[in-house]
Amino acid sequence: MRSSTTDTSERLKVARDLHDTVSQEIAALGYACDEAIALSAMGDARESLIAIRARISLVTLMLRDELGALRNSDLPFGTLLDHLCSELRSLHPVSINNGISSELRVEDRLELELYRVVREILINILSHSGARSITMKEDSTSTELKITVIDDGIVNDAFNGDVKSDYHFGITTIHERIASINGTITYERSGDVNSYEIRIPR
Repeated sequence: MRSSTTDTSERLKVARDLHDTVSQEIAALGYACDEAIALSAMGDARESLIAIRARISLVTLMLRDELGALRNSDLPFGTLLDHLCSELRSLHPVSINNGISSELRVEDRLELELYRVVREILINILSHSGARSITMKEDSTSTELKITVIDDGIVNDAFNGDVKSDYHFGITTIHERIASINGTITYERSGDVNSYEIRIPR
């Protein structure tokens, strides 16, 4: 059973509120950064501004995507993910190989939370890992869905709590979201690649 009328109305209200407040402020920050870049001379300061603008662009994309997910909560997980990948490819040079079907459907109460977890991983791989390529794949059984995200970026020892690192991307939030849908997520470094494996019951 998909979202109730009450749930849909609440999601639309949240989407409108975010658009009218946070979204507008982030857009204004982006424009201010563009103006600062235009006025700055070549050098470290300009490069720093350009890096900040790139981060603002990713945050803007993430917020816009969240608004879309809230407004279109009946879309399959796979369709939401496919759309996100298209957006990320237009903004970042990394190669994203999405092996997850756009028709992949997840139980309603799990769908949006699972999507947010995968989105958080992707956004922050782009922000922090220096990866040149990302690959996603899924394996399903009658009782479990497994999603794997692989990238060729730097080691992320912080994910398992081994060390503190600048490569930090809301690890606590990811674990909390996974726990809320009775799933698990593990991280492993093998050779030159990172692998994030998500498992949720079906």
